[in-house]
Amino acid sequence: MQSFYSNISLVYSDPDELLSLDVNCQLIRRPNHLFWADKFSGCLEHQTSKHILIIHADCFCDDWVKVLKSFQSAVDTYPQIGVWAPRITSCNYEYNQVFISKLNSHGLDLVAQTDAVVFGLSESICHRLKRIDYTSNIYGWGIDLLMVATAYVSNLHVVLDSSVLIDHSKDRGYGTEEARAQLIEFFRQFSAQEIILNRLLMSYIKYYAAGKSN
Repeated sequence: MQSFYSNISLVYSDPDELLSLDVNCQLIRRPNHLFWADKFSGCLEHQTSKHILIIHADCFCDDWVKVLKSFQSAVDTYPQIGVWAPRITSCNYEYNQVFISKLNSHGLDLVAQTDAVVFGLSESICHRLKRIDYTSNIYGWGIDLLMVATAYVSNLHVVLDSSVLIDHSKDRGYGTEEARAQLIEFFRQFSAQEIILNRLLMSYIKYYAAGKSN
């Protein structure tokens, strides 16, 4: 795990241009007005390992070491994992809506979708996401949809680790309508296969959200 910890980077922004952080890791400062998508792009640009684990600043967990170890263990055990995520409170998707099947008896489940709040990506998923232009989608809506669709198009797993719980607030500092308009344009960068997979997965989620599960 030592190599894992040594690769920690902090991607941040702040309206105070004179702000100086004193932390024992790599600091990557991004423009404050570009919100989440630019920070995500910064994470991809500075990726130095085969897998990448991204954690939002507005998340809370009782045991962050467990998060790191759980992610590392999952990708070591199942190299076919494309997207890994813990269970998130206040998630846009309820667990029973996204659950597909159990991958093992230790809390790893195959799922149809997850929020891009705390998540790990494989090298091939990162490679695809690095080819995307995020400048017109500053709030980052749809990044989660793309990474999941890309994984399934690539015959990779999307898994949720129910043994790890992250607390996350749904509060936003921007307008929903503007973010939704940017999402519609963002869809234009999906491949035909990714669009098809996304629509199939969203149909699956809506089916179970309507209470039609057995």
